[in-house]
Amino acid sequence: MAALVRVQGLCKTYLSGNVKVEALAGIDLDIYPGDFLAISGRSGCGKSTLLAMLGALDRPTEGKVFIGDVDLTTLDDAGLSEIRSKIGFVFQSFNLFQNLDVVENVELGMSISNVPRAKRRSKAVFMLELVGLGDRMDHRPNELSGGQQQRVAIARALARDPAYLLLDEPTGNLDSRSAIEILRLIQQLNRRGATIVMVTHDPAIARQAGRSITIKDGKIDSRSTTIKVSPRR
Repeated sequence: MAALVRVQGLCKTYLSGNVKVEALAGIDLDIYPGDFLAISGRSGCGKSTLLAMLGALDRPTEGKVFIGDVDLTTLDDAGLSEIRSKIGFVFQSFNLFQNLDVVENVELGMSISNVPRAKRRSKAVFMLELVGLGDRMDHRPNELSGGQQQRVAIARALARDPAYLLLDEPTGNLDSRSAIEILRLIQQLNRRGATIVMVTHDPAIARQAGRSITIKDGKIDSRSTTIKVSPRR
């Protein structure tokens, strides 16, 4: 089965004043359709930088990132923007608009992807029911719990029919009970066929994924536990 995403020799160096900081130091990684991959590691290890590369949010210093047969390193800014429209992003801080109700927040994500207006409301309703918020659609984000807000963010990402989902510490701002509920939802979405890459600092959360890697000093730690699963067919 062909990889959905291929990372080859990925390096990223930043300048901090006059000092070079090597955030990534040679990453090779394949992600298959239907994967649930967790990327863990200590703060500053490079895991968020890797996620940014997978999301076409940053350019590598060296190496390549392929989505299908498309080499992201060859694309201009317009091409990268087009790629980003096909990726679902879920962030630790939810990034919801407080002046919009829940269904409008989900619709907004689709408007960016040019989904016709006539389809946006019905699709938003479907996605909110999918994540268990069918009875909260007219609420504002500040009327929801943290776990419910993260469900809205996941629904918004799913509504764009992304090739894969990138989750940046999706349980980081949640209490333990809400974190467990969100993790169960993510697992359910993966069982439905969603390809998911999740960054987490919590090894216990990482172990719930189908596969996990640990980043240490910008590299995949060869001693880290990787749970092998057969890619979905």
